[in-house]
Amino acid sequence: MFTSPDCAYCPSVEKLLQRTIGSGSAAFAHVSTIDVNENPEVAARYKIKSLPTLIVNDEKVLSGQISEGEVQNVLWNKLVTTILEREKSYDMRKDTMLAITTNTLSSALELQLVRPSIGDYTHIGTLQKTTYSILGLDVLASRLFYEAGRDLGLYGADSHLLLSLNPKIGAEIRSIEKRFKYVIEGICDFFSRQTSNLPTYFSDRVDIISLEADEAVIHVYETASCTQAMDIGEPLCHFTAGEIAGMMEALLAERVNVRETACWGTGDKFCEFYIKLVGEKETPYPVPKARKDRRERFKELTNHSMQLAFDSLFMKLKMRENAGDYIHIGVPQQQLTSLKLSDPFTGSLLYAAGHEQGLNSPEIEFIQKIKNKSAEIGNMEFLGALKVLRNFYNHPSSFLSREHGKIRSRNLRKESASIIIYELASATATPNAGVNFCDFEAGKIAGLFERLTGQNIVANETKCWGLGNTFCEFEIKVVD
Repeated sequence: MFTSPDCAYCPSVEKLLQRTIGSGSAAFAHVSTIDVNENPEVAARYKIKSLPTLIVNDEKVLSGQISEGEVQNVLWNKLVTTILEREKSYDMRKDTMLAITTNTLSSALELQLVRPSIGDYTHIGTLQKTTYSILGLDVLASRLFYEAGRDLGLYGADSHLLLSLNPKIGAEIRSIEKRFKYVIEGICDFFSRQTSNLPTYFSDRVDIISLEADEAVIHVYETASCTQAMDIGEPLCHFTAGEIAGMMEALLAERVNVRETACWGTGDKFCEFYIKLVGEKETPYPVPKARKDRRERFKELTNHSMQLAFDSLFMKLKMRENAGDYIHIGVPQQQLTSLKLSDPFTGSLLYAAGHEQGLNSPEIEFIQKIKNKSAEIGNMEFLGALKVLRNFYNHPSSFLSREHGKIRSRNLRKESASIIIYELASATATPNAGVNFCDFEAGKIAGLFERLTGQNIVANETKCWGLGNTFCEFEIKVVD
């Protein structure tokens, strides 16, 4: 729902939306309210002309003064259609997630190298800056992360690896209590650097704090997604919570709730997950309270993380003492692709998060050092900004993070061009799923261009591994 503080009809429509969706539909639908003043780039992407405007699954369905009957009719029709479409898409999602996790297994076990020029590992800052930017946009993003992680755990290949790590899981068929115990032990081995057969370096070690017949508490140390994060008053590892739940459900055939109860984001030096076997019950994943300063705190957190990553890349500090500061590209790749496959709206959320990061990124300070001497940031010509960004992406220091390989440009016009990025961590070697996976990168490119030129810029990914290509191409142009 697109709105603004001075929209007279918006409050009543929002209440009606929440009432119509209700708690019973929370597992497959959510309402995200977007202030057009705070998110002009998203409003421009959807060509919002009047308020309120309702978008369902990327389709504009109602706009302007809306009656209660219109809202209810459209919503119920769309909800039923969404449920049916989600069921039909399960097979495609299963196949894609299985392929992605299989690629990660094959690469991490050194059976193949998917990025021959720069290798298959990237800095943990790649994961952190993306995660924080997305979470900061909308409190409901935490639920999207959880459900995406759960889908990956359910349909990916990781549950098969758990069986090899702890064969007792497959041998025990009578006692659910014993299987629960063995799966918890397998989870700990899976995420522990020293006992896992999969060297992704997502974390250092996992300790079991308590273990009963149907519930457990574990501590994960040096988690890539949050280590060295500031205390912002809420946890950050919702995707991991969902992934644990999904893997356990795949192996136990019963519903499992997982909640992160401690995190670097809450001032702790580890991640604590409370795991509960709940049978057939389904409890919506809780979302943080929408504090007024939340977005600003997440901006500060993102910039804090990027500065730490910069210092780590130049060996001024180590963010993780034992696990090291690099992780397998499968870690951020699985998160982004699972998000994109789990919910149609996520593409716009990823784009908006990347756009905000591009506008506010501390990388701009580095770009200033290699910019055209004849132009000032915020007032560059389009092609001048393109040259600066191309030099920035291809600068030797940019390769330290191993987030991407070489970049080149083509189809140059006065106010448009295409950028090709090779070996991009978010997409390289992903299967052809019929969707593009690099919305975040597209938004970031648009944000950086806007910062350099002072103009409104749109960037669309036109080619991607997820579309059957072997590189990622972004079409960039100035818009009115």
